[in-house]
Amino acid sequence: MFPELKSIQIRRNRLNLTQKELAGYVNVSQSLIAKLEAGKLEPSYSVACKIFRFFEEYNNFEEKLCKDLMTKKVFFVDVNDKIESAVKAMKNKGISQIPIKENNEVIGLISESNLYSLLEKGDNIDHIFSMRCGDVMGNSLPVLDERTPISYVLPLLKFYSGILLSSENKKKIVGILTKSNLF
Repeated sequence: MFPELKSIQIRRNRLNLTQKELAGYVNVSQSLIAKLEAGKLEPSYSVACKIFRFFEEYNNFEEKLCKDLMTKKVFFVDVNDKIESAVKAMKNKGISQIPIKENNEVIGLISESNLYSLLEKGDNIDHIFSMRCGDVMGNSLPVLDERTPISYVLPLLKFYSGILLSSENKKKIVGILTKSNLF
């Protein structure tokens, strides 16, 4: 669906652009922009496309990407590692969750929440520490391309417990993005 023409002035103001600056970017006159914003002129389809395409590209150009905010050092545990080693790694690194790998592929996540659930069920700490990470792991994490705009990431962070992985060319994990990275 095409945006409404009356949104031009709102979008221009959000970007802190003058009418003259917007006109220069889309190669039209300043008076044409003024008339559009005043509702005194209906633009041609091609002019409207140029204006809205500019807004879209300008927003994408200014927006941060996953790679701009992610933590580049990612720590993993193996599916067969004991919970005790995962807990030590989380404690030493100051993190609350850690991805689990099997054969160089991320297959799940172990988090403090997983471990608290076991404690709530009555498992004792020695038994929990002797379990394999694969026995208590949660679902695997989404892996996003490192060039994914942050606006696409926000809803995913909310849904996936505040943690996502980032890859380079869909092959190598190059970073991890958490809610804290946004702040």
